Amino acid sequence: MSQSQQRGYGMVIAIIFDGDDQDKISRLVLGMDRSKIPPWYWNFPGGPVRSEDVVPNRIHDDFEAAGNAVKRIVKKRTGLTVHAQVIQVRWRPNTGDNLYIFAGVADFNELVHPTGERVVQVFSADEIKKLDDLFPVHHIAFHQALKWIHGETE
Repeated sequence: MSQSQQRGYGMVIAIIFDGDDQDKISRLVLGMDRSKIPPWYWNFPGGPVRSEDVVPNRIHDDFEAAGNAVKRIVKKRTGLTVHAQVIQVRWRPNTGDNLYIFAGVADFNELVHPTGERVVQVFSADEIKKLDDLFPVHHIAFHQALKWIHGETE
């Protein structure tokens, strides 16, 4: 078992809106990894918070570590430099850690389309609402991000 699994740093999902878009809500980025076993799903950039994301002199600041993970993961998968904030934290009882849902903006002019099995594509919010193959847990994150971008709070 890796150190990150033992500590339970958690997972992050990043819903990224196009910061160059006038409305800031009409364009979002999704990815799909076709190297995995089907069925394939579109998903927002996300992944584990790793020990490298933890700031050494602030090892108990899980929010800072999650924020660092979002920046790392989004940059690696899309080439985007994201400015994001936590909009929701959900406890994952099956793993004993948190899922951090981030929403933010990036300049989609920086978007990198990787080669190989990983696909990155820009969708409108309306197109995402109609997707049958959006990863199930990402529906919740997407709707939370729409509330955030519209200035709604719970």
